[in-house]
Amino acid sequence: MPVAKKSKSVLAALERIAFHLRFRGKLEDLLNDLTPFIGEAFGAKSVAIWLASEDGKYLRIASYFNLTPQFVQFFAQPEHWPRPGQGVVGRSFGERRMYVKHDLLNRPEVPETWKNLLRKKYIEATTLVSHPLFVQKDKPVGIVNLYFAEKKTFTSQERTTLSIIAYQLGVSIEGQSMYSSLRENRDELVHERDQLAHLHQAVQSLRISVEKNLSEILDELSATLGKAVGASGTAIWKVAEKDPDSFHIFMASGMSKVYVDYFKGHPVQISSLGRSSPVVLAALTKKPAFVNNFWDPETIKRFPQGILDAISKERIATVASFPLFDKDELFGVLNFYFAKVHTYSPTERYILQVAANTVSIAIENTEYREELQGTQKALLNILEDVDESRQRAEEERNKTQLIIAHFADGLMVFNEQGQVELVNPRAEQMLRLSKERLLHKSTEELRSFPQLNSLLALLKEKPESGYRKEFELWKNTFIEVSIILLKERGGGEGTLLVVHDITREKQIERLKTEFVSLAAHQLRTPLSAIKWTLRMLLDGDLGSLNPEQREFMDKTYQSNERMIALINDLLDVTRIEEGRYLYAPGLASIEKVIESVLELYKEEARRRNVELVFQRPKEQLPQALVDTGKIQLAIDNLIDNALRYSSAQGKVVVSIAQVGEEIRVSIQDAGVGIPGEEQKRVFQKFFRASNARTIDTEGSGLGLYLVKNIIEAHKGRVEFASEEGKGTTFFLTIPLAKS
Repeated sequence: MPVAKKSKSVLAALERIAFHLRFRGKLEDLLNDLTPFIGEAFGAKSVAIWLASEDGKYLRIASYFNLTPQFVQFFAQPEHWPRPGQGVVGRSFGERRMYVKHDLLNRPEVPETWKNLLRKKYIEATTLVSHPLFVQKDKPVGIVNLYFAEKKTFTSQERTTLSIIAYQLGVSIEGQSMYSSLRENRDELVHERDQLAHLHQAVQSLRISVEKNLSEILDELSATLGKAVGASGTAIWKVAEKDPDSFHIFMASGMSKVYVDYFKGHPVQISSLGRSSPVVLAALTKKPAFVNNFWDPETIKRFPQGILDAISKERIATVASFPLFDKDELFGVLNFYFAKVHTYSPTERYILQVAANTVSIAIENTEYREELQGTQKALLNILEDVDESRQRAEEERNKTQLIIAHFADGLMVFNEQGQVELVNPRAEQMLRLSKERLLHKSTEELRSFPQLNSLLALLKEKPESGYRKEFELWKNTFIEVSIILLKERGGGEGTLLVVHDITREKQIERLKTEFVSLAAHQLRTPLSAIKWTLRMLLDGDLGSLNPEQREFMDKTYQSNERMIALINDLLDVTRIEEGRYLYAPGLASIEKVIESVLELYKEEARRRNVELVFQRPKEQLPQALVDTGKIQLAIDNLIDNALRYSSAQGKVVVSIAQVGEEIRVSIQDAGVGIPGEEQKRVFQKFFRASNARTIDTEGSGLGLYLVKNIIEAHKGRVEFASEEGKGTTFFLTIPLAKS
């Protein structure tokens, strides 16, 4: 079918459904009118609409287009009605997803009795498309089946169009069902109609816009719902910022000033009221709470006298409380107050829930207005006609395309088959390839472009969503590629590559490293001169010192030593970052390396009154191929930390053992530990735990960074386990030398 004619057919079907959103007649007439338009919209040979029974246990044909009498008669028999999970129709309904199936005679999920219909030519169908008819995502009301005589490839645009039609058709069917059931009782019909009319007015008046603040929305909500369900007032109770165990009135409408002022200044305590308060119950369960008789003794028996005084003059007989959420976090509770004892019909509960959802969205909108445009569209979609919905979708699509076109980073989208579906201008510029040369190309075809090899290799690894990796795209041009996995319609999974140019960051990092290296080298000479001058003074080479002078000189000498150690650490860090931190591996006993370090710290351990224990292995361990000096530096750093952050009369235990083809060293202390929320930063440069800084202000935060780089350069691993206030254990794992 030509594209223009096909689009016209789709629009005709949508317009028909839009007309029937307001249709008030027999459901059979509605479906018989719509079915041919749906078939024409997609070029289907035949169409069938299956509706679920009231108990949801089976489906039956409710309307069809161009089906043979034999086919219809077969499925008119109850024993042939599909059940959820049975056949393509039942699976589409039960799993709430669209199915596109080809070569039906050879599909195992198609029952044999149904295949007989194909063999007998009761229906011409090579391709079957089944799509659930939704009112809500978790509430299908039936299935629409499209039968194609020839093999039909269903594009993503056709899938989206069918989803829109199926959703609107589901809404129409549900609307007709509701109308039919309401019509059985005239008085109830009038009441329900009036309530829905007021709900329409409420939702229309609560359109989220930049002109309306939350207070205005609450006033309109109180006025419209007063007519819809008889509510006399509304109030938003918000979680107190300084005390999450309490709620106070954030704003209210229709309530007395005395009531509002009291609960603004006197928050309700969850611990004191428990579940006797509907506000507390809704907050704790995160579900609506309904109190049919507010003054029931069981309800108010835990209320303090101050609360009873504040509510005594209010006309409150019944309260409905709904939790409010801001970005999935509990914001507070919305209360609806009724002056008379009230029971809630399902429709009223639905109306109140819609109102609460609207207020939740309005709360989010005050902070993130632009992000809620899609949510606003979803809320109003049921009350907008199809033309307006289509126009809004077009605007959103244009906006998204504009954002993508002007995005500062390069964007590439690959579908599940590995073909390029989207390339933005920034990606074209960075890769030096036009989108015409990239779009719809497979990964194999893209290998002809050398600049894409690193990206394609990353895709082949199938990393998790959020994974990042740096590459040199061109000479002296560096990029960081982020992976984001995308869920496609039909259950597939695409991949979004975000390509960020980090050339400037790399240049800045290089300049910073060069500056640190230069500054450190420049400082070493004067610091060394100061060291030897102070040493001469302390040794008496320049004359004797009195005790006060010696103490002062000794402190100065120690401070200078710490500065020299910091300079050496900085130089080691710059050598690592520049790739100049050279290793001279040789066969060595890790046990002897540990002994040499422990010997250096015996006096320090005695001075700190900390027991330093070495648990030697029972048997001699094999040697490892290591740079002895570097391994000694790594172990030195860990033992120094363990002693530094252990309290007096504490214990530091060093152990070594062979585990498989590796040597495993552990250094355990019972010191201050590392706070849990800070543990992920332990190996970052200059990081020091917050509790460590209060104990020792002299550390540089470079030791663990050096340890990690040294051990990983030996193909080993550094791990740790820590609990704040109980201590830390570091584990070094080093491979044994291969024979």
